[in-house]
Amino acid sequence: MSNDLVFTNGRLVLRNEIRQASLQTAAGKIVSITDGPSSVPGAIDLGGDYLLPGLIELHTDNFERHLMPRPKTRWPELPALLGHDAEVAAAGITTVYDALGVGDPDPDAMRGQDMATVLQALKHGLDRDLLRADHKLHIRCELPAENALTLFKPFESHPLVGLISLMDHTPGQRQWMDIEQARIYYTGKKGWSDERFARAVIEAQQMQERFAIPHRRYVVEYARSQGIPLASHDDTFQIHIDEAHSEGVAISEFPTRVEAAQAYRSSWVRPTSCAAARIPATCRRCTLPSLASSTACPPTMCPPA
Repeated sequence: MSNDLVFTNGRLVLRNEIRQASLQTAAGKIVSITDGPSSVPGAIDLGGDYLLPGLIELHTDNFERHLMPRPKTRWPELPALLGHDAEVAAAGITTVYDALGVGDPDPDAMRGQDMATVLQALKHGLDRDLLRADHKLHIRCELPAENALTLFKPFESHPLVGLISLMDHTPGQRQWMDIEQARIYYTGKKGWSDERFARAVIEAQQMQERFAIPHRRYVVEYARSQGIPLASHDDTFQIHIDEAHSEGVAISEFPTRVEAAQAYRSSWVRPTSCAAARIPATCRRCTLPSLASSTACPPTMCPPA
């Protein structure tokens, strides 16, 4: 069956311009672009709408949202995948990097669970040509979590892994440099009591001291050995940027201060977003801006005296 198509009366988004033109395909490939409307019978009239290449989505938590639509409610993997795939395709996304987080001390949390069955569902969908978009994997590693490397294992040597993020959501630094903002988030969105949040902060900082450095080294070396691009997460200060640059990080996801985002302009590392700045205290050990509420950088970042 022929899949030749002609689109007319559209605004074509090309590499360097937008043209009012018609486009013809043959055997699934673009064969011609001509200015103005087409008189070919059966041409699809776009009515002046834009026609553009399929979008590439590097980071979406949409798959996780389908897998766990409510806390402690795990949806079957294949229906979750098909629902996610249909939504991204309807949004014009033809290549999607499904972001899956690994590492969480809470076994009921999405990112504290084994993802082997998720990978099986993805293989099932691909093998049977059930998916509309091309799917790759973006593995988000919560480095301070004790179980991060165990949950990372199913993804090792997986051919669809195309991006790995280095994350650290320990309260007191990076995204949660303002402890009060972290408390509002966890007590409001997750329903934690103030007492539970206070305990969680202490436990998170203890885990960071034990696991963040060795886990980061392992993931960085693995990505290098496999040629997989790395992304840093929530960079806040120049020392974060310097560390990421030394590790060969290719993408900075969500710098948390304007200064951090601007610092990338002179580097090949590309920021994906930035947020408003907050001014921290000064570290009592290294005299740099403190990354933690205790007015001292976490051991993972404080440079030698």
